[in-house]
Amino acid sequence: MSEVLVERENQEMKDCRCEFFIQHLTPAGTVPLHTHPAVEFLHFLDGSFTVEVEGVAFSAAPGDLVLIRSGALHAVRVAEGEGGHYGVLKLHPLLLFSWFPRQARRFVLPFLRHRPAAVHFPAVALPEEAVRAFRALGEEKAGDPLFSTAVQSAG
Repeated sequence: MSEVLVERENQEMKDCRCEFFIQHLTPAGTVPLHTHPAVEFLHFLDGSFTVEVEGVAFSAAPGDLVLIRSGALHAVRVAEGEGGHYGVLKLHPLLLFSWFPRQARRFVLPFLRHRPAAVHFPAVALPEEAVRAFRALGEEKAGDPLFSTAVQSAG
């Protein structure tokens, strides 16, 4: 059985109940199986990945968006090639309910309570400005231990 990590809440998540960063994985890199209370959005910028959520694996390519339910056991690994980048947005469910109370009850609550544990949207076209912002943030955060602790290379 694989080891499962329960992610500790960092200061950013404690302060604003949200976290945003670019994840870079090297060839054969992986973010190990883990869980946390946040709802997680992954937007794949480049590279070829395998995402596993609650035992179900699927491929993710540039442009794909994956929404992972709070508390779902999940992992990401490089499927092939030179590695790649993806944007990560984590939102604590309470933040969603405080921003959009009526919509959250109607749309978010059912997602948090029921299957599927993840929803995969292939080839979502984000505005070019958003993609540039993702990349700029990734360059700004390169080498910052807070944003690189999950990056592991096999071997």
